[in-house]
Amino acid sequence: MTSKDIKIDLNTDHRTGKIPNESVIQIALIKNCISEITNNINATTGLANNTDGDAPLLQSGENVYFVDGTRGAGKTTFMRSLREELEKDEDSKIYPLELIDPTKFETPMGILVSVISLLNSAVEKKRKNSFSWGNENKDYDEWQDVLNKLAKGIKSYAKKDSKIDSIDDVLRLSKGIDYSFSSLTLSQQCHELFDKAAKIINCKAFLLTFDDVDTNFAAGWEVLETIRCQLTSARIVTLITGDLQLYTHLVRGKQFGNFDKCLFKHDSKRQGERELMVDHLEQQYLLKIFPVENRFRLRTLGQLIQNDDHKIYIKSFCGKEDYLVSVITNLISDGLNLKSSNNEYIDEYLNYLLQSPIRQNLQLITRYNNDLVKEGNLLKTDSDDEVRAKLNNINKPNILNSTLNALMVSCLYKAGIDNVELTKLNLSYISSEVFNYSHIYGDVNASFYLRPNSNKEYLCNISITLAAAVAANLKGSISNCLRYMLVALGSVSLFDTISNIKENKVISNDKEQFKILFKSYMGIGRNESLSNWSSHAHACLSSTKVKVVYPGVLQLNKNARSHYLYNVKSSEDGYAVFKYKQNETNLAYLSAASSSSESVSTKKCNFFSIFSLISAIDELMNVVNDSDDFDVKHFIKPMTVKTASIPTWSGDVLPDTTEDEEDEAEDDEKNKLVEDASITDDIKEWFSAWHKNLGNLNDKTTPSALLIGKIWERLNSNLAEIARQHRSRLAKDKAGNVTKANGNAALIMRYKVIALLNAVIFEEDKYHKNEKENSLFNDLGSLTNSVTSSKEFSNKIKKIIDNNLLDRNLEALSIRYPIFVSLATCPLIIPFIFAKNSCYDIVDEIRYNRRINYFFISMSSSFNPKFKPVVEEVAEILEEKNKLAEVEKTKTSVKQKALNVKEENVMDDAINKVQDEYGFQTLYKSYVADVKKGKNTDPIYKTDVQDVVEASSVIEENTASK
Repeated sequence: MTSKDIKIDLNTDHRTGKIPNESVIQIALIKNCISEITNNINATTGLANNTDGDAPLLQSGENVYFVDGTRGAGKTTFMRSLREELEKDEDSKIYPLELIDPTKFETPMGILVSVISLLNSAVEKKRKNSFSWGNENKDYDEWQDVLNKLAKGIKSYAKKDSKIDSIDDVLRLSKGIDYSFSSLTLSQQCHELFDKAAKIINCKAFLLTFDDVDTNFAAGWEVLETIRCQLTSARIVTLITGDLQLYTHLVRGKQFGNFDKCLFKHDSKRQGERELMVDHLEQQYLLKIFPVENRFRLRTLGQLIQNDDHKIYIKSFCGKEDYLVSVITNLISDGLNLKSSNNEYIDEYLNYLLQSPIRQNLQLITRYNNDLVKEGNLLKTDSDDEVRAKLNNINKPNILNSTLNALMVSCLYKAGIDNVELTKLNLSYISSEVFNYSHIYGDVNASFYLRPNSNKEYLCNISITLAAAVAANLKGSISNCLRYMLVALGSVSLFDTISNIKENKVISNDKEQFKILFKSYMGIGRNESLSNWSSHAHACLSSTKVKVVYPGVLQLNKNARSHYLYNVKSSEDGYAVFKYKQNETNLAYLSAASSSSESVSTKKCNFFSIFSLISAIDELMNVVNDSDDFDVKHFIKPMTVKTASIPTWSGDVLPDTTEDEEDEAEDDEKNKLVEDASITDDIKEWFSAWHKNLGNLNDKTTPSALLIGKIWERLNSNLAEIARQHRSRLAKDKAGNVTKANGNAALIMRYKVIALLNAVIFEEDKYHKNEKENSLFNDLGSLTNSVTSSKEFSNKIKKIIDNNLLDRNLEALSIRYPIFVSLATCPLIIPFIFAKNSCYDIVDEIRYNRRINYFFISMSSSFNPKFKPVVEEVAEILEEKNKLAEVEKTKTSVKQKALNVKEENVMDDAINKVQDEYGFQTLYKSYVADVKKGKNTDPIYKTDVQDVVEASSVIEENTASK
């Protein structure tokens, strides 16, 4: 540290007593201000070389210095420190009087009498310390004479209800004296008094300090008028602090008050003229009372640290001194779960805080530091390693959340946020407030990140507070990440989509009322399961009256899905009997049931959805303890297909339950199948192994609001594009024939699953990378999402493999991609990845999907022993290829090509076996070839896609998600 550097010791309480110079943040500006004041006084005629010359009367404002700063900028500290500096500087010959609080006086004479009282106290103090019978006593007698004369003018000028008699006994006025003094005479008497006091005390001038004059408009105006009219002596230097913006309101209000109310009532045509006059008066009054050359603007921390002359250091509890920027950066990084790779976003929070009031920053740092000490039980005797170990076990986002809730309480109340509820780590409440915040913020997509980039200060403060609350809630819980992503961010996107349907008068007439209805319907703010949210989201989409491939959702014909899932026979329609055990594996049945939901209106709508799949994974994450094994009972809740009635704003009506006996019978059959589902031991063991690894993944999960916001934005955008493009690929020509048979339900759902995994792995890679590393996916091609080709996702997989991140125990993958690994290794994902006929029969696509499918086999081998032999066999082939390459120095020899073919054959054989045992077999069978040949296709497959085909001709643009 240099002599110019500033050190703030968090262990020292500066609220009382003197602040050492090394801790005064504005010390440079203080010295500059003192220099300006001293130079101006010395330049004044009669004061340069002596203290007893005749001081002149000045124009209003000539010796008035204004310190401009917002609330918490450090104005009071600045004034106190400046007075202390003057007290130590004997050469300046400026005597600082005590600080004056103008809010305690009701009249202009109250302010003036307060000044005279302070002056009198200074004279009395001097007299007591150096009493003599000589000239000094004579000076005191003359002082009393001037004081008595001044009393007459004060009484004549004071209002009748003035209570100044109780302020100072010296100034009590005698009855029966003529009090006919004019304002000018009073000013001259004040000047004579200040001159006499300066001679007694042996100083050139007195410093008057008024703090926060603008906080009380009534008192503030009287202070300004007293300074303008009476305190014009060269012996008085007046220092005032405040916010210049507030002063403009003070002056404008007073000037508008000078106009008679009758003018506003009867002469409205000239209102514009009066406003112009007030504008002029406001500007000229402030220029007169606060000359521009005498104004000082307090700097923010951000402005101060840009000055290379000095740096600001913070001394923590353990005695460690660190640069202020580093302290705040660490607070942001640790408290908001932002990694070093997120520097541009950390800088955004940092810059906002550095431009915030100094008081706010110092209290933030102090409270956060003190709570760390308490929470970590830190001792001054602890070594650096012990301190580091204790701090690593603390939930720092929770501490920052608590600190910000106390610091930003007024902003939170302004937005209707309960700061106490926010500290309870209630994810449902936080999700609700993030939903509300997005609508106040205005920009739906940008609101996901909770960044302080609004032009409104209170919204910036709310964004930081919510970001800390989100980080505290998501830390160590992948389940909470999934819930927050859908309930908070998914709701924002869904609301934006639904609220743009202009045809619905309930929505378009009153969006605020619709927001209340929407939140109530979706369960936002209530402690509902994630499956409740997903089923209501599907019903929300179906309320648009248009059947379509929605973003993330595939709407199916009721009978198509029910025949598939529930073994219902309907011979009169010619449907073939569907045998559960003969047509699908147990795991495929689990995935299908878990990904399904129903909405009820005048008829039932059925859905397959990535949101239902995420909800089921969330259910499985929380259904057992880490140490427990899975049993059949644990699958009942995730497999139960959720039903939701359509929302009230759709205008539809619910069916009469007495007329729907067939549905009731179907529900009974459904429940029976769920309860009696024959789940093999190897599947239960697979789920158990996956679930026991979640504890390890949760420990590595430290997500931020920024990370989950970016995952959702990428996922939502990808799902919308998948829906748009695959809908167009199922179009019909004018004759009603299928013209583009480029898709089926299997393919559409597989791309939705890949969209989820792609969004997570892409954003986690950027989030978890080391500051010195480059992202694996930093090329332009990696920014592209898989929509109609698996190429983009396959290339990401290749980069992971090429960088040796796919190790046997998944440790390297788990460190960098904990959320991705938790989703990608969940057995429910496998049937979608390995569904038969879910990929285009193109050479490149076969190669891309071979890589993807084998990647999932490799990951799943850690939890399913059936996959280990093939992974080991491929590993042996790869090792043989590497050894051969070292010898032949080429990868294109005949032997190398033979090994490549062998590797592909082994992979293809393994993939086929997984497809046969775990992939979907029948629901996703491609029907298009049979349609072209004129064959009678099983309605189970035909009705699925026909619904989508028919929908494409009537889809309306405003129903598609942005």
